[in-house]
Amino acid sequence: MSAPPEDKLRIAVEGCGHGTLDAIYAAVERDCEDKGWDGVDLLIIGGDFQATRNQHDLNVTAMPVKYRDMVDFHQYYSGAKIAPCLTIFIGGNHEASNHLFELYYGGWVAPNIYYLGAANVLRLGNLRIAGLSGIWKGYDYRKPHYERLPYNQEDLHSIFHVRELDVRKLLAMRSQVDIGLSHDWPQTVEWSGDYHWLFKRKDRFQADAENMKLGSTAAKLVLDRLRPPHWFSAHLHIRYTANYDHENPKGIQTRGGYPIPPPEHKQKISAWQGFHDQARVNDAAETQKALEEQRGRQEAVASTGIRSGPGYNFDETFKKVNTTNLSRSIDTIERKENEPPAQTNLPQLDGSCASRPLKRAREPDSPQQNDGTALRSPRFNALGTAAPRDTALGKETAEFSPPKQRNTAVPVASNPDQLDIDLSDDDEPVVPRRRSGSPFPTLTQPVQERKSEQSEDGGVSLNPEATVFQTPKQGEPMARQSSNSSKSSLDPSAQIFKPQSNKAESGQYSSDVVNPEAPEFQPGTNGSHLKPEEDMKVKPDDIPDDIRAELEGLSKTFAAPVQVEVSPELPFPEEITNKKTEFLALDKCLPGRHFLELLEVESTSAPGEPIQRPVKLHYDPEWLAILRVFAPELILGGGKQDPVPPHRGDTYYRDQILEQRKWVYENIVSRDLLQVPDNFEITAPTYDPSLQVEEKDMPREVTNNQTSQFCEMIGIENPFDIPEEERDARVEAGPRAESQWRGRGGQFGGGRGNWNSGRGGRGGRGGGRGRGRGRGARGRW
Repeated sequence: MSAPPEDKLRIAVEGCGHGTLDAIYAAVERDCEDKGWDGVDLLIIGGDFQATRNQHDLNVTAMPVKYRDMVDFHQYYSGAKIAPCLTIFIGGNHEASNHLFELYYGGWVAPNIYYLGAANVLRLGNLRIAGLSGIWKGYDYRKPHYERLPYNQEDLHSIFHVRELDVRKLLAMRSQVDIGLSHDWPQTVEWSGDYHWLFKRKDRFQADAENMKLGSTAAKLVLDRLRPPHWFSAHLHIRYTANYDHENPKGIQTRGGYPIPPPEHKQKISAWQGFHDQARVNDAAETQKALEEQRGRQEAVASTGIRSGPGYNFDETFKKVNTTNLSRSIDTIERKENEPPAQTNLPQLDGSCASRPLKRAREPDSPQQNDGTALRSPRFNALGTAAPRDTALGKETAEFSPPKQRNTAVPVASNPDQLDIDLSDDDEPVVPRRRSGSPFPTLTQPVQERKSEQSEDGGVSLNPEATVFQTPKQGEPMARQSSNSSKSSLDPSAQIFKPQSNKAESGQYSSDVVNPEAPEFQPGTNGSHLKPEEDMKVKPDDIPDDIRAELEGLSKTFAAPVQVEVSPELPFPEEITNKKTEFLALDKCLPGRHFLELLEVESTSAPGEPIQRPVKLHYDPEWLAILRVFAPELILGGGKQDPVPPHRGDTYYRDQILEQRKWVYENIVSRDLLQVPDNFEITAPTYDPSLQVEEKDMPREVTNNQTSQFCEMIGIENPFDIPEEERDARVEAGPRAESQWRGRGGQFGGGRGNWNSGRGGRGGRGGGRGRGRGRGARGRW
């Protein structure tokens, strides 16, 4: 067995755990023997760890019931087994979320097994390890951590979605780290590897990659900021490597295999795509110039009284687009003719010539029928084609016969040149219809309703008994004016009220008709008949509880955002010097899968620093300062629409972190408190196979002493420790109501396909069709 090097750590990296710790540790031991190692310093598991302690934890693990299994972890939690090597892991999308929620800042889930928390940076030997738990769902990214026991079905699937607050902390780092961890792949990292091979193995990945739907946007932000030499992921259940160049990332590929041009071409591409903007500016300038010239000519005529004779000026303008390498430009070509074109005289039936060159000419001769009578011009059907005629009878067929004239009060003179525009396939043409409370027609009222006996031309029928009302002046009652008011009955500002004849006797009127005899329109009433204003107000006690809760939620949703001053951005940190990241994704632990890899990792953050074995986990001073700065922004429980504190800018947080680092050095570093204590303790009942638990039974929230001790050490409030009375009230109230947008086919809205398809985010259960898309791989289970 070879001795480990003094300046490198020997680590084992595993993909998705899914609770199979026995098989994972056996594989590590076997691979170490094959490699000639006497063991590893660290085992990293890339998520889906499934730290289920008992059956209640299993009920809040986000997976179908048929896939829920206690597996191996409960034995390590109870102490029946001990992990043979130091193990750390991040959270995925199939976790005992209530257990990991207790350790939001990180902590031991079992002896020698450490959870990094929602986001964390730790030290191990001379390495700095950064981790981000969860998967990407954009609709939950800017929400608070609102989920709290007891969970409903939506909470089970949203609690592991990455939140912006946790990403903010990692983006606030301004020094180099050595290893980055995320359960989901960083977005676009696939293009830096052999993506042709990947898309052949996973046929659904190409479309998602080309549409920016493969991977995590949050993980990419952290990757581009921290630039660690190594980045490990899982989630998609395939081994894949890539070499990500931070100076020249390859970006997204098109279907033709061509990459998006590098950043230095972005400005040229923007000019290429937006060249028409400049063209619009030029056209506007030309139009303004033409208007000014016209205005000048009008002013000259007004001042001199001399008007020039008729003249013609024909201007033709051509726009020619010139294309070169990554650029486009528009050239204007003009051609002017000062002489008018020769007028073409069109012969008419009477032998004369047309006085207007654009008038449509009549046919000089009409075809004759057998009896010598002129054959009428063909009619056209709704499709614009000539209607067939029965030439033997000299009549149109019934199918294309013209519609009967609806209004026969006034004869209409026929015009052989007119086109028949009443060619709808419907029984009644679409004509205007009155809007509620308006005398003017809109576009869906039948023609019989629009025409009347008093209006031969189809206009609006006016009732001579109707009254026209005007808004009274301030302090005067609403008065009725005479029907022969000077105010035109067709004036849009007038309001015409006509009682319906079939309801006039009962005094009831439709919603668009107002009773002119109502007391408020009588002279001298002055509204005295109305109820007092206090009696007309809605009292708070009259509002149902469900409506009140909905109104409170809406008020928070549409509340005006809090305006805060955003500090200036800072340049990229000089201490982060790495240029390339070696990306490695691994499969899950199953026979025949590539789920484990052994590596020797050299430090970039502290090169040459010797390693003291056995290595121990240590807190990172910079990260502790960041936690102190962002602790007031953490919001737990509440509603999903509750606002989160806005980002205050790089400069603000940089200054705050520098100030808090002084406190960390004085109170933690100088007191030698950076080593992570071995303070694991059992906080929930251990697994009892004889215990019968219903599928809907929820665990009870508990306070984890590790979190309490950590918050006390760094001097922040512990929002996870709530009184038992509040926990009792939450249990009594039960889970919050489900949202109304749940999908009609699956259990949860948003998702497509079944759980095994690898596609379908929230709500793919049951093969239902929802309104979202998830990420996964075939046969994930």
